Amino acid sequence: MLRYMLVLATACVLLGSGCATKTVQHRGWIGGSLSEAHKSSCSRYSGGKNIPALPREIAENQKKAVFVSRVHPDTPVAQADLREGDLITKVNGEIVGSLKDFDRRVRESATASRLELDVYRDGQIISGSIIVGKETYRKGGRFSMGLKVSTNLKIGLLSPNFDILGLLSFDRNKVEPELHAPEWQYFNAIESQSSRRTYLTPQGEPYAPGKGWDLWLGVFGLEVEEQIMRQEMAEVVEQAEATAQ
Repeated sequence: MLRYMLVLATACVLLGSGCATKTVQHRGWIGGSLSEAHKSSCSRYSGGKNIPALPREIAENQKKAVFVSRVHPDTPVAQADLREGDLITKVNGEIVGSLKDFDRRVRESATASRLELDVYRDGQIISGSIIVGKETYRKGGRFSMGLKVSTNLKIGLLSPNFDILGLLSFDRNKVEPELHAPEWQYFNAIESQSSRRTYLTPQGEPYAPGKGWDLWLGVFGLEVEEQIMRQEMAEVVEQAEATAQ
């Protein structure tokens, strides 16, 4: 508990000084929904982003690969002709170490840069490439005072999340929003009709909530999150830059 109290106190100081609300940032983006496939002695599948299975010919050379779960239109993944069910085994000639490693490579890539991919599809390895787009985001936080009403009593031994009747709770959000997904586009269309929108930056720009966490101690609450503002194809970014010049 002391650790969470220190986190709250530190974050409150940062919020008060304006350090927790950073300027707009950019990183590489390819879109779609990706999962991690890996070889395992246990073949039980419980859903989520971990799939304990690899084709035999792939498992002979590596332990993990990236599984393409969903492909959305107007994304680099769709432009590269990747399909749902594809398995990305290599990036720029190097074996995929994990989904986390693959995400890091994408995020660190410059807009309009090209990543060479080896893709396993229908029993064959197909070579191709994907042009990285740009994701625009910022990190924001909110400090609250009040009473959190909750009847939950949740304490997990293998998870950092917990909730003790709302008096003491911690919840981590690991979801990475995809602005081109039909679910978000539907929500955003309905939300835009409201006079009091939930997800707006201090500058009035809409965003999708990304990774972050929510901590509540007694009557004090703090929420820190990534705010995903735009996800753009490389050619869209280049056209906008050319117009601005």
